[in-house]
Amino acid sequence: MSPITTNNEAWSRIYSAASVISEMQPWEWMEETDIFGIRIPGTDRVYFISVMGSMGEVRAIAAYAGTRALGMFRELLDDESAYPASSYVAASRMLTIPQLRLDFKEEDELEPGKEQSIRNNGGAPSKDGLWPVVEQYVPGFVPGEPDEEALEDAAIIFEQCIHIFGHTREDNDYTYPGDDTENMCMIRTKKKSPEGEWQDVFKEIWIEPSEYKIYYPSISLVMVKKYSKKKDTLQVDIVILPMRVKDEEAGAYFPFMFLLVNKASGIIENYMMLTPLPDLDTMYESLPEKLLDMFLESHSVPQQVEIRSRVLISLLSEMLKKAGIRLITPGKMEAMDEAIDGIVKNMRDS
Repeated sequence: MSPITTNNEAWSRIYSAASVISEMQPWEWMEETDIFGIRIPGTDRVYFISVMGSMGEVRAIAAYAGTRALGMFRELLDDESAYPASSYVAASRMLTIPQLRLDFKEEDELEPGKEQSIRNNGGAPSKDGLWPVVEQYVPGFVPGEPDEEALEDAAIIFEQCIHIFGHTREDNDYTYPGDDTENMCMIRTKKKSPEGEWQDVFKEIWIEPSEYKIYYPSISLVMVKKYSKKKDTLQVDIVILPMRVKDEEAGAYFPFMFLLVNKASGIIENYMMLTPLPDLDTMYESLPEKLLDMFLESHSVPQQVEIRSRVLISLLSEMLKKAGIRLITPGKMEAMDEAIDGIVKNMRDS
């Protein structure tokens, strides 16, 4: 692999590839579920590519960073029935998946100064007036300019996408391994030979479940178990709030709200503000303790809770069982969705 020596060179390659992709318009014949992989030469890094835009709402190429990110994307698709398709919650879940993303945006969608930044780095709008915007998504943080490693990866990824798009335009089944191969995925890989040619090979991909270090004070659990259970059902969820918080060291991030909503009344019974610092996994791992704290603070424990988030189920199920609280995994949580919609609307109107 010829190393990228400057950011200018990387951006030049990225915007050159973006121009070709915009002309090709792969979203005209590819669905976001037509996943294929690209391995970065000389590394173990594999990005899984999804073309977004078949519904006409966006035009983008998402490169999910690694098998865990691919699993998160698949969960997002599998959970569509649990989240209203047009809701803020459904859209915001994308911000928790590590990825590189190339979006084609209208000028009025650009952040202040972004147009000039794109021009300074050799980019330009497409024939239909859309601007190529490349961002790195770090879970829980505001998407921003890729770091040095991600920038080099992005140049390779979008250049190699052009090859795949050319094949899929002629053959819709090009990236499909055939029947009964659920775990197989086509990976574009560079040969280790002196010539270093690229090749498309099918490989078995296994997605291991996310593992979290679950902890909570045993004394808190003992105290919660002493409370008599109210004949209530509480819905439990966590949502990214539509606001940005600047941190001089970590960068701009989104605050999270951990919510308890009464299913029958729709009333928010308790909530807690959280930050994805130092990272999102650390925040997740604090949730069992936080939930116990919320029960103790309110001096109230429900007979049962509803949780739809797979992350929250994996984090909270063991603790809830020990506390004698029944866990239900519903298809939808309408009371929670109404509460979140109200919070987001108030924040945007203020």
